[in-house]
Amino acid sequence: ALPICFIGTLKYAPNREGLEWFIQQVWPLVRRRDPEARLRIVGASSAVPVGDERVGIDELGFVEDAAGEISTWSLMIVPILVGGGTRIKIAEAFSRRCPVVATRQGAYGYVLRDGGECFLADDATAFATACSALIEDESLGRAMADRARAMFDRELSWDAIEPRIAGTVEACLRMKPVAGCTT
Repeated sequence: ALPICFIGTLKYAPNREGLEWFIQQVWPLVRRRDPEARLRIVGASSAVPVGDERVGIDELGFVEDAAGEISTWSLMIVPILVGGGTRIKIAEAFSRRCPVVATRQGAYGYVLRDGGECFLADDATAFATACSALIEDESLGRAMADRARAMFDRELSWDAIEPRIAGTVEACLRMKPVAGCTT
């Protein structure tokens, strides 16, 4: 079976805390169902300080070719529990046709349907069940990844966002200067 994977720097506390939750709470459930399952962790500072739950975990650190690495995955996990900011992991996975299991916080900012473009799960059992479903049924993962890629093309690609960016720039250029502003 292809591995489950996480990508992101663990210097960022929400990534580290989410991955620790996954390893401690979810990973044992996944391994119980599939003892051969592997988790690959990609990104700067990929060493995860947890105990005996490390069985079946490969800490790769930084990889030069993220696209090549992602092509070897059965799914990407986004177990973010807190935090803000962009969720580039989701867009990256969608653009690469890689199935995703995320917490709702991990998918924050995207309009996604659970079971549509990805699986959304906030508790350990549901998260593990979603991961196992994608490991066990490659056709489910391919169909989900195809829907996610279609959504990416429609809403997130450069071709999709260019008209919105151009419109925003044009609106800014048409704005009248603010009195007293010298820049």
